[in-house]
Amino acid sequence: MKKEDNRDIQFRHLVMENVRLTNENARLRAHVDFLTEENRSVEDETREEYKAEIEHWKSLYESALQSVKEANERADRFEQSSKGKQRGLQERH
Repeated sequence: MKKEDNRDIQFRHLVMENVRLTNENARLRAHVDFLTEENRSVEDETREEYKAEIEHWKSLYESALQSVKEANERADRFEQSSKGKQRGLQERH
């Protein structure tokens, strides 16, 4: 009888340990899920921030490029104008 009581006690202990470990597993799985979602959110947020920064720098680059093109066009017009004036002066002399 005592042998059966000890087995019952051991069995109940193992059942309770199984329940405790199952609960611990569920708690840890929930924490992993939370961290996974948090990581995904941070990753998405960071990606969006860098996309915005890339667009900002791209806009600055395009603006600077446009300024250079305009400056080159003005320089070309000035050069053409200067050549025209020099020809006019040369023709007068």
